Amino acid sequence: MRGSQELIRPMVKNSRLIAYIILAYLLWLMIFRLEVGSFWARLGLSVAVLFAVSLNERRCFININKWSFKPWLLLIGAVVGLAFYLLLYAGFLLFRALVEDSARQVYALSIQAPSSIIALLLLFTSVGEEVYWRGLIQSEFSLRFGTLKALLFAAVLYAMAHVWTLNLPLILIALLAGLIWGTLYFKFKSLQPAILSHIVWTEMVFVFFPLLE
Repeated sequence: MRGSQELIRPMVKNSRLIAYIILAYLLWLMIFRLEVGSFWARLGLSVAVLFAVSLNERRCFININKWSFKPWLLLIGAVVGLAFYLLLYAGFLLFRALVEDSARQVYALSIQAPSSIIALLLLFTSVGEEVYWRGLIQSEFSLRFGTLKALLFAAVLYAMAHVWTLNLPLILIALLAGLIWGTLYFKFKSLQPAILSHIVWTEMVFVFFPLLE
C-alpha cells in the first residue's frame, strides 16, 4: 500500500501541474481571442484565477508568506525593470520598420480603458503573473529538473502562452521577459525583485512612456 502511494503521489502532482499550465493557456486564449467585454477586464479576471490557483498550492503560499521587506531587492528589481524598458526602446528604434505594426496592434488595446485604470490593473497583474509563473510553475519545475532547466522551461511556457496574440515580436519579448524575471527569482530566491521589475516595465511600456503615441 505504501509503495503504491509513493507512485501515485508524484503522478498526481505532475497531473496537477500540467492542468495548471493548460488552464493558463486557455485563459490567455480567452484574453486575446475571445472578444467579449474589455481586454483589460479579461486580463484582470484571468490573472485573478491564476493568482488564486497559486495561493491554493502550499509551497507557493509559504514562498509568499515568508517574505521580509528588503529595500535592496526592490531597488534591484526597479533597476532591472528600467533597463529592460530601455533595451526594448532601443530595439524598437533599431527595428521600427519591422515591428511598428505589431506595436500598434498592442497599443490599440489601450483605448479600451482609461490610463489610470490600466496603471492600477498592471500593478495587480504584474504581481499575479509573477506569483504564478515564477512562484508556482518555475518553483515546481525546479523540484523536478533543477533550477536552470526550470528557468528555461518556465520562460518558454510563459512566452508560448502569448502565441494566441499571433504577434511574433510580442512572443519574443515575452520570452526575454520570462528569462529576465526568472533569473531574478532564481538568483535572489525571492519574488520581490521579479515583481517590481515586472511592474516598472509594464507601467513604463503601457502608461508612462509608450513606444508609440
